[in-house]
Amino acid sequence: MTRRTDSTDEWGEGPSSDADHGGTNERDETGGTQHRRDFLKAGATVGAGTFALGLGEEASAATETDPSDLDIYLLFGQSNMEGAGPIEEQDRETHPRIHVLADLDCSNLGREYGEWYLAEPPLNRCNAGVGPGDYFAKTVIQEMPEDRGIGLVPAAVGGADIALFQKGAPIGRNDRNIPSQFDGGYEWLLDLAQTAQQVGTIRGILFHQGETDTGDQEWTSDVAGIVENLRSDLGIGNVPFLAGEMLYDSQGGCCGSHNTEVNELPDVIPNAHVVSAQGLAGQDYAHFTTEAYREFGRRYANEMLEHVDVGGTGGTGGTGGDSGGDSGGDSGGDSGGGSASQQPYDGSPHAVPGTIQAEEYDEGGSGVAYSDNTSENEGGAMRTDEAVDITSNSAGSGYGIGYIESGEWVEYTVDVQQSGEYTLEALVASDSGGGSFHLEVNGQDVSGTVAVPATGGWDSWETVSTSGVSLDAGLQVVRVSMDESWWDLNYIDLSLASSGSGGSSGGDDGGGSGDTGGSGDSTVEPPESTGDLIAEMEPSTATAGVGERVTFSVTDTTDSSTWIDSLSFDFGDGASATGWWAEHAYDSAGSYTVALTATNNEGSSTTHEVTITVS
Repeated sequence: MTRRTDSTDEWGEGPSSDADHGGTNERDETGGTQHRRDFLKAGATVGAGTFALGLGEEASAATETDPSDLDIYLLFGQSNMEGAGPIEEQDRETHPRIHVLADLDCSNLGREYGEWYLAEPPLNRCNAGVGPGDYFAKTVIQEMPEDRGIGLVPAAVGGADIALFQKGAPIGRNDRNIPSQFDGGYEWLLDLAQTAQQVGTIRGILFHQGETDTGDQEWTSDVAGIVENLRSDLGIGNVPFLAGEMLYDSQGGCCGSHNTEVNELPDVIPNAHVVSAQGLAGQDYAHFTTEAYREFGRRYANEMLEHVDVGGTGGTGGTGGDSGGDSGGDSGGDSGGGSASQQPYDGSPHAVPGTIQAEEYDEGGSGVAYSDNTSENEGGAMRTDEAVDITSNSAGSGYGIGYIESGEWVEYTVDVQQSGEYTLEALVASDSGGGSFHLEVNGQDVSGTVAVPATGGWDSWETVSTSGVSLDAGLQVVRVSMDESWWDLNYIDLSLASSGSGGSSGGDDGGGSGDTGGSGDSTVEPPESTGDLIAEMEPSTATAGVGERVTFSVTDTTDSSTWIDSLSFDFGDGASATGWWAEHAYDSAGSYTVALTATNNEGSSTTHEVTITVS
């Protein structure tokens, strides 16, 4: 896409109507008396010109949360982080332990710059909408102790290019939309973050920007420089940095090509992770729908929870590995099939039962198909443009993964022919021993720890094995997670030890008498549940035309003692998606069985199926 260079707001975003953002800053800089930032204010907008009960009232932080123990998260970027989704009634619900630091003076909201308020959209600025930050916080708070809260620090500007946030660089686009006392967006963000540090600890950074910079080859290094400066100036170490993908081209997006650059960020930024936008719908060619923002926020949250111990006592942490989780399929962890940018090596899934060569991990890049602790391919024998350390050797295919370190992982898209218990064998080498690994599917350990002994040298190979690896039939992503360091992997082999109950192998297989004849009635009658389902889905129609989009919404049917950890859709035509809502269009006529697999916090999974007839 050709970059636009005119001086108007990008992507159809009109001139800012933020009120009073350039006004005086009434913060007390003397520190001699208690200031209003020591209190958390109740109330925020519930829509243009409408205010919640208690707006402007000040309440002691002790009535809702200890202001010295907030988990702080920075949110910066351009319009998709700012929030462009129309605010609906369900979005207006506040949580007594989730707070937002006002990034501007907004008279229409009764907010003053640098003051804390109960979080309610718009979080960013004065006239924005729902963004990912809202449901990020609502998801994370469920995992936190009741004596701690969340503080959101927004600093996003619609249409801004990355230059706005560069330290000491010329002011970027839309500089008029930040408080006038700051020379550029970096100073503004830094001031807000330092204010927040007075009442809490920065635990992570959420970022979404790039539409304006699509095609800019320097963007990745520019972002890395900003993150390095922020971490240094704030003294927060390598806290997790989460970057969200652009709206996909398949959803009508303008800038999906920029996701290549987004997915390179983990290669140049320590403890950086990508949050996938796969399957998220767009309201126009740059922005997501409100429902998509809700799901995007949950994906940011689930990824952050992989890297931050929210049940602990705070601290900057930030070294928690790169384990994928439910971030929309970055790692395939909860999606079962990875993101659209993750593909099987050489285009074909590995057959199971069968042997998988270690070097034939999925395509998609760092944070999507693999995570390596170094940015260089230290073996250099194959796939040299990627960071996985591939070495040459005398066994197997002649290649393997070497220089293995704890916390690294690689993923393989597999096609399991039959549900059942499998035996895992791996050909390994280690000079001194002490290494170990395990297999994961859908974020669950399916193998237990497999130890790697000393084999007598780096080209002396031995087979290690374990049994009882339970796999369901169908396409899925298997992750090899490296638990302990300094060993080499040549291949893994999965052989069927015993059959399971067979699972669901074919759906209705045409046996349903269904309405295929065009009565015009597309009302869906959900099938009767067979057992206690964790979640059920409802499609918008049971009959559709070729190319017509069918949407699927999910209902939580768990009891009060459990909750849903992950949701994945298999649309029956090789496509998949994750989350509480999905949509799909079929390319050819036929009868398709759609399967929703839900996993709860105890590791139990159920599958709910519906049939879509396409003509």
